[in-house]
Amino acid sequence: MFRQITIVAFALLSSLACTKAQPTTVAPAGDTSNPDDAFAGKPAVPNTAARTGDVTVCPYSGRKFVVAHDSPRWEYQGKTYVLCSNKALIELRKDPAKYLDGFAG
Repeated sequence: MFRQITIVAFALLSSLACTKAQPTTVAPAGDTSNPDDAFAGKPAVPNTAARTGDVTVCPYSGRKFVVAHDSPRWEYQGKTYVLCSNKALIELRKDPAKYLDGFAG
C-alpha cells in the first residue's frame, strides 16, 4: 500500500513540479516566495554526477529538484543527464543541444 501511495504521489508531483523556467522578473512588493526555498542551504550536485537523493538542477527547467531512483535520464555526448520530469525528457528529446550545450548545472 505504501509503495502504491508513493508511486501515485511521485507521478503527481512529477507532472506538476517541472515547468519551463520563465525569465526572471521583479516580484510584486511583499512577495517573498521562491520555488527553490525548499532547497535553501542544500548544495546542488553537478547534474551528471547526481545520484538518488541528491539535489541537482534540471537542464530543461533550470530548477532544483531531488533525484529519485526513477527520475528520467538522457544520454548526450557521452554524459547522462537526470531530469525533473517526463515532460522535461519529452521536450529535451526534441532539441537536446538547446538545453544541454553549455549547461553547467
